[in-house]
Amino acid sequence: MLVHNSQEIAEAYEKLEILSHDPKKRALYEARKRELMDIDNGMYVNRLEGMAEGEIEAKLEMAREMKSDGEPLEKIMKYTHLTKDQVDAL
Repeated sequence: MLVHNSQEIAEAYEKLEILSHDPKKRALYEARKRELMDIDNGMYVNRLEGMAEGEIEAKLEMAREMKSDGEPLEKIMKYTHLTKDQVDAL
């Protein structure tokens, strides 16, 4: 019933019918679908990695400023969540 109400749904249904009867086209469709999912996943992972790198850079910058202001090591570690070795390396 929905197929008759929407042009987009009708077109999708027609493509589904074609894919379901042709093993080669179905295999191509599945391969392309996996490729698009891999691309999406890669972009998501890259965004997460970029965010993590940005957060670390911000923490290091905060630690540098706190250290130059003479803040105690324990306070820098508490507010930046960096290790003693990371702060000492600044």
